[in-house]
Amino acid sequence: MARGRWSGLKRVRTGLARLPAQLKRDMGAAMAEEAARLADAVRRGAPRDDGALQRSIGAAAGYGPLTSATGAFRTKRTARGDALAREGLLHTVYAGDNTAFYARFVEFGTRPHRAGGMFEGAEHPGATAQPFFFPAIRLRRRAIKRALRAAARAAVKRV
Repeated sequence: MARGRWSGLKRVRTGLARLPAQLKRDMGAAMAEEAARLADAVRRGAPRDDGALQRSIGAAAGYGPLTSATGAFRTKRTARGDALAREGLLHTVYAGDNTAFYARFVEFGTRPHRAGGMFEGAEHPGATAQPFFFPAIRLRRRAIKRALRAAARAAVKRV
């Protein structure tokens, strides 16, 4: 077996030790930027009526507000999600709030049904879906992946 000497091994080891922290910082910043861009794309694609739906669309570090449609679908916080949020690696794009509670009904539509509550017994004809959230995600998916890969490469080069 051939023997040789490594030059710069100490520098490589210290660089590798610094890599996780640098990677988290760069990836967190890239995720925040891409979440904001995705929220803008969702906002542009949302149907306009009184503007409440557009105002309710946003991006947040962590889980996002519980009053949003994403908050309503989330039944419990996970330990992994909490750990990612603490490290700045969890960003949520959300739609809906207390005013625009109907965001999910606009996205997915409703089928004809008999109303309850204040309008009990009234026949509701249903509403056709006007997707705005998931089409924006599908349109931005490649760009988001590309930006995150570029951030990871930049972090490795920087270290």
